[in-house]
Amino acid sequence: MRLALDLAGEECEGDVAFWHEPLLVEAKRRLYPETFPAPTGAVEKVAVFFFPLTSAVLREQERNGGEGIIQRLPFVPLSEEEIARWPSGAEYRRLLRFVEDEGLLVCLAMVQAWQGFSTYEHILGVAGLSLWIGRQLAKVVPVDLPLLHGAAIGHDIGKFGCVGDEVRRIPRLHYYYTHTWYQDRDLLSIGHIATNHSCWDLELVRLPVETLLLIYADFRVKESVGAGERMGIISLSEAFATIRDKLESLDREKVRRYRGSTASCATSRSTCSSLASS
Repeated sequence: MRLALDLAGEECEGDVAFWHEPLLVEAKRRLYPETFPAPTGAVEKVAVFFFPLTSAVLREQERNGGEGIIQRLPFVPLSEEEIARWPSGAEYRRLLRFVEDEGLLVCLAMVQAWQGFSTYEHILGVAGLSLWIGRQLAKVVPVDLPLLHGAAIGHDIGKFGCVGDEVRRIPRLHYYYTHTWYQDRDLLSIGHIATNHSCWDLELVRLPVETLLLIYADFRVKESVGAGERMGIISLSEAFATIRDKLESLDREKVRRYRGSTASCATSRSTCSSLASS
């Protein structure tokens, strides 16, 4: 931050936290330009240096290694062979440009570092886990990896489109804003998977395999309950309890139906592991 301020010619003798809020607004504006105001001249000058510098720092953090999700499951684009194999590959390439040009990963890291939300680690974990499973499953059944990976990295992007009173309803509204982000960039196929990452209680046979993999990974990458709560890949039973406790109007019939969905997911996971190792 201080380096960006120096390069922009902005003096800052005290706490640089003064710049957090305006730069966060600018990060969200890049994702939702019609929702957030244009930056002031000073913020625009600082942002020119801050975003590429932060992007370089994030890459260095990934290279340093460690036990955290950021180091274990960094966002690494698919290989050219994986991209070229599917018709969605061209759409995935466009997505990568938007991720880079609009500073999506920088925005995620800013929110985590400055506001305490673990969105960055969650999204990296979901993208990494879903792709890891998808690559194994793709050895025996068709899995559109560009579709899956492109949806995973942006499945919660809609949380940054909520403003004002909408912030209270992020759990519901972020699906809509995720849809608009992909739609506005003509990423319709990938966006369809990303937007529907909470349709897990529908008939499983009606959902594409890429949606099921994204839903499963989204369940498993959560903050672990207990001492030193930290984002990680939690057990299936803990994931079920976490989701169950967030449900509204919960009754016996709902619990029975959701347990059935969980059992199906567990069966699918076992089948996937068996097929991949055969």
